[in-house]
Amino acid sequence: MNFEYSAGGVPYDQSQVLLIEVENLQGKVVWTFPKGHIETGEDARMAALREVEEETGYVCEIMRELPRISYHFMRGGVLVRKTVRWFLMRPKDKNASFDSEGKCDLKGGL
Repeated sequence: MNFEYSAGGVPYDQSQVLLIEVENLQGKVVWTFPKGHIETGEDARMAALREVEEETGYVCEIMRELPRISYHFMRGGVLVRKTVRWFLMRPKDKNASFDSEGKCDLKGGL
């Protein structure tokens, strides 16, 4: 079994949260919160902030940590156990904005 560790954010702006549209391992389009792998030299908080900015254009601040989750999936015939640390975030600098459907409307690119 392989182990993976990721971090992500739940950007919250007044009464809205930000979801991103991605393709899962089966090629299906799904909606999820921005997250990604923790890079060498990063802690979970740093990775979560970086991933949210890279994937949405938002520069955020962490309000608090949310419960972490762990799940299993198969990749290339190998079982992977993934643990994700989640953080509730507040946008500080809006390089992007929410639209009425919760999609990320990027302004000026990443």
